[in-house]
Amino acid sequence: MSVENALSNSDGSQFSVANDIYYIPLLGAHNINNAFATIAVALRLGLNPAEINEGFIHLKLPEMRLEKITLPSIYHN
Repeated sequence: MSVENALSNSDGSQFSVANDIYYIPLLGAHNINNAFATIAVALRLGLNPAEINEGFIHLKLPEMRLEKITLPSIYHN
């Protein structure tokens, strides 16, 4: 079992494990590794991929931890 097809953007990361697709609303490759460990434990405990994804959807970091801030554009047309 391994992480495959990892894609990240400013909203989070999507990846597959054992042909199941997962999404985490967190930035950073290290969070994909943490999610992978969580998936392994959760599957061993009997949860299915849909239940795991449902939990991932609600993930939130403490304030000011990899917080995304949108700045006004400095470019003018």
